[in-house]
Amino acid sequence: MRQINKGNEPESFSAWKKHNQNVTWNAFSDSNMPHRDVYVELKETLVTQQDKMCCYCEIALSKDTDAHVEHLKDRCNYGNKTYCFNNLFASCHNKSSCGHKKGRGYFNNMISPLDRCDERFTYTGDGRIIPIDESDANALQTIDLLGLNCKRLTDRRKSIIKTLEMSDYDYLKITLENYWDWYGGFLSVIEYMIETHVSVNVNV
Repeated sequence: MRQINKGNEPESFSAWKKHNQNVTWNAFSDSNMPHRDVYVELKETLVTQQDKMCCYCEIALSKDTDAHVEHLKDRCNYGNKTYCFNNLFASCHNKSSCGHKKGRGYFNNMISPLDRCDERFTYTGDGRIIPIDESDANALQTIDLLGLNCKRLTDRRKSIIKTLEMSDYDYLKITLENYWDWYGGFLSVIEYMIETHVSVNVNV
């Protein structure tokens, strides 16, 4: 998970909210409703602002159907945040992790994609994401809640790490520019490998 720097919400979404404050989210996102284009633009904006990666696991979102609009603070317990742009993200559709796994499981002090995630998480050679501080209970709970160490994700990250660990620094820098096409997202893993490479060379 990496920090997302949100830009402005779509003007169409802002305008729609002013006149539809009592519309339920399900009605807003219904593909048969006349304002469907507003929802589609909202999701496209979220995906773009996230560098076309899932807000939690960083897997590449290649097409519109790869993602759903995720509420960090769920609609059931935080109804007043339903249309708050800073509470909305694009999450992948995988059931074993991310938004679908989290469901209504938000907790106080959960690490958000808006936080400095690089100060809370790092990786291991076997593809697991772990807290930088072993005693960081909120980081551990966030990882568990989002299923960020499910086999599917650890296998993907391990494969990337194993491929890159023998690469030279110049290749890693090029990979950093082509992470989405070459490795299907996972930018933070590549950044971790670059940091590891620098650390190893400094200590040699």
